[in-house]
Amino acid sequence: MSNSNAWFRVPWSVDRWGRLLAGSGILGFTVLGMCVHPAWFAGTLLASLNLLITSFTNRCIFHDVLIRLGAKEREDLFLPGGIPRPLPDQRLELPILDRTSNS
Repeated sequence: MSNSNAWFRVPWSVDRWGRLLAGSGILGFTVLGMCVHPAWFAGTLLASLNLLITSFTNRCIFHDVLIRLGAKEREDLFLPGGIPRPLPDQRLELPILDRTSNS
C-alpha cells in the first residue's frame, strides 16, 4: 500500500486547523487586495498581527473557538514520538521484542 495519502489519514489537531485557517485567511485577503480593492490588505495585516500577538501571549481566540467546535489538542491525538493514538475501537499494535532468545 502506498503512503502517498498517509497525511490524509492522520487526525488533525487544533494547531493544524489553526495554521490552515491563518494561511487561508492571509492568502485570501492578499488575493482580494490584489484583484478587488487594496482595502482588503487590512485583513492580511490583522491576520498577521493576530499571529504575532498569539506567539507572545500563547492565547488565541481561534484556538478557543476550534476547541469548542470539537477540534482536539495534539496531546489528545498523538502518543510521544508522533504516533497517532488508536481510536477507541482500535488496538495499538507495537512491535514485540523477543527476549527469550539467547542471541
